[in-house]
Amino acid sequence: MTRRHSFHCLLTCLFSAAGCATYSSYRCPEPIGEIVRQECDDYRLRYESLAAKVKFSIGSVSIGAEVGSEKLRDPSELIQVMMQRMLALCHDFNACRVDSRDYQRRREEADQAFTAVMAVLEQLKNPSLTPPERQRMLGELLAILKGGPAQAPAPAPDKTPEKKPSDREFSEGFFRDSTGYWYESKLRPPQPPPAQPGVPAMLEATASKNGNFYSHLFVRFFGKAEADDQFFVTPPGKEELRCELSAARKEPEVTANCNLEKHKLPFGPLRLAARYFVGAKEQSFELRAIALDPRTAGTSAWLAFQPDPVRKDPITRERPWLLVTLVSSQHPSVTARCFENGKPVLQDGAAVLKANGFPAGAYGSPVKRVSIPLPYVVPYPEDSPEGEDLWSRHAGEWRCKVSVDGEPYQEVRFKVKSDGSLEAHPDQQGRPGNVASPWWLLDTRDITEKNAG
Repeated sequence: MTRRHSFHCLLTCLFSAAGCATYSSYRCPEPIGEIVRQECDDYRLRYESLAAKVKFSIGSVSIGAEVGSEKLRDPSELIQVMMQRMLALCHDFNACRVDSRDYQRRREEADQAFTAVMAVLEQLKNPSLTPPERQRMLGELLAILKGGPAQAPAPAPDKTPEKKPSDREFSEGFFRDSTGYWYESKLRPPQPPPAQPGVPAMLEATASKNGNFYSHLFVRFFGKAEADDQFFVTPPGKEELRCELSAARKEPEVTANCNLEKHKLPFGPLRLAARYFVGAKEQSFELRAIALDPRTAGTSAWLAFQPDPVRKDPITRERPWLLVTLVSSQHPSVTARCFENGKPVLQDGAAVLKANGFPAGAYGSPVKRVSIPLPYVVPYPEDSPEGEDLWSRHAGEWRCKVSVDGEPYQEVRFKVKSDGSLEAHPDQQGRPGNVASPWWLLDTRDITEKNAG
């Protein structure tokens, strides 16, 4: 039986570089105030693992070989620098030398760089890469590890025009990732009208966990916020909490961070009232309740269109990604077998599609999101790239069987129209109260052994 997803029960995840450890609250001197101390050794373990993966992936490429305009340095040195930088940041945060907002911003930048490295490593596994393609990817890898734009090969004299700053391979200090929102796709689903003028649309609610209790609630909005806007939540039977509201630097996106620690709310089904105060109007607006339930979080699946490659500027094409939410305390292997009008979808001749990179998960929470790229592209802008398999040629009924560690987990169904857009889910028709998201909501069915048949 197909289950229709309700946004009110959605629990998704923010990207984390530190895994699932236990955290404790601590009150710093003002103006920093209360923080949740971090387990800094988790960064060491993560970056040591990354160093091993990078060293394995570059294989026979010699340290000191020319990559673009630079020599390839030992990646272990660069990763060591990244690790030490994050360890220092973590210790500074725990010692009250960095406030929560600055720590979160710098940690998210590091998380995005980490994801970018993993994406390049996945591409380097492709045995069909030509030497120039492999050299370009090594240049991208070197650029990410150094924390700057990619180094391009020197142009031939009088043949290749000089690149403008806007044509850099990367936007400095900013990396997209495959589970992040991108708002400029040509194939966005219908959007509901604003609940109230001046109030950004609520996209998702996410939560972190400390032991058996909720630690922090994160709410993401699409739109803009002014410095005197405020956001509040009220747990059942508790006093109202004011959340820290901050606008993203490069996207029309606002995030709210709500500290739930003092209320000792058991990690499980939870419903919170929410209101948004618009400073310009000096007026509050009640929002729909935020409902969290880790038990049902694994029912959600989405189709997201992202730039391809995800981090490249300027954007020349998009790629559809299947995003699946699951509940697991581990980092499982997630795969999918997809069928287009009954015909298997192949990636490099194989019928099994693999998840890309690490799952995205909030601190301490077993709820994770994984991303699986589909082997087709959408031109961006319209001119068709030669030799590409275009998404619009694959209209019809789609069915994907998702497996976790080889065991059946979920069946996902959707319909692709002739223009490449999807037939919108009943909860995503653009009507008031419908799901607001740049991703397409999909129908899902649980096919785990206990529910099969």
